[in-house]
Amino acid sequence: MTAAWQVSQKETFSAMIGNILNTSVLNLGTEGYGTLNELLAYKKHIKFGNLVILMFTENDIIDNQCELVLKSEMKGNKLLAPCAYLQDNEMRINMDFDTSYYYRPAYRIKIRRLFRSSILLKNLLKRAVNKKPKSTTQNDELLEYFNVYTQQESQEWKDAWVITEKVLIELKKEIEKNGGQFVLVLNATHMMTSKNWKKDMSHRITNLNLFDELDPLYPVERMKNIAERNNIKCYTMQDRFINYRDTFNVEYPYFSFWCDKHWNPIGHFIAANVIAEYLVRDGYFYLSDDGKNNLYKIIETNLNTPPIELLGKKSFDSIFNHGIYKGNSHLSEMNMSEGK
Repeated sequence: MTAAWQVSQKETFSAMIGNILNTSVLNLGTEGYGTLNELLAYKKHIKFGNLVILMFTENDIIDNQCELVLKSEMKGNKLLAPCAYLQDNEMRINMDFDTSYYYRPAYRIKIRRLFRSSILLKNLLKRAVNKKPKSTTQNDELLEYFNVYTQQESQEWKDAWVITEKVLIELKKEIEKNGGQFVLVLNATHMMTSKNWKKDMSHRITNLNLFDELDPLYPVERMKNIAERNNIKCYTMQDRFINYRDTFNVEYPYFSFWCDKHWNPIGHFIAANVIAEYLVRDGYFYLSDDGKNNLYKIIETNLNTPPIELLGKKSFDSIFNHGIYKGNSHLSEMNMSEGK
């Protein structure tokens, strides 16, 4: 589940998994949804699927806990979706939220996306904003977000991790009750795959002493522990991303955009290939022996193709040289399976 509106539909990892495995894949991700919202959506609207893959990103921890949502700079100090809190160690869901965010005029959405995809426009906006000193509140909100990378001991964070585990347990039960299988995939985020994450994040964090407390892999390791003790199948991708990065000396912004830390098309492409390979190797998707061998060769070829060949020069320059990406890469020509 991932919204992935930073790339075209055919460039999303879900669409490419469908191409690689020659099967139907539905992407049910929604912008701003955390794990709790995904559980509620599954119970109310979905209740089907032989296999449900949940793409988990660390900011989902914040989205699951009401007090952290209100503290987060990204949410504008108001609840925009259901969230949860603990009462006597029982999870309670708060359904009192503002729906106006999801009913914005189309022109406002287009303007927001343009600013997020253009390094020039974002830098102009930054200069205007930076003329005014950041408030203490803004800094506190930003620092709150980065607490997901620390062994934060505040009650809100303790509750957030407990809520997240409870939600995953319930989601697994719901999926299995409906005859499906559940796989938790842990996102390979920018901080995990960066060559120098401290340098990359220095423009966002003025308190450099905080770096000593941050561990980009902390949420991954904690989620792996949650999955193991609850018998949830879990797959991590960061090693495969880092291997591709080092093989082709991929430079900043790596698998993201200059102005947006969501995956660029290369990020989606790698994710699609390694997830497809995992699903076949672990028996979630059946292929004959010949089909498996053919698939593994295709994936090996895909992951040994440099970024400029996958994207084309124009798209490569737009992503890695401060341009505006318009969704016209060569990826759809690269990832087709020859069938089962």
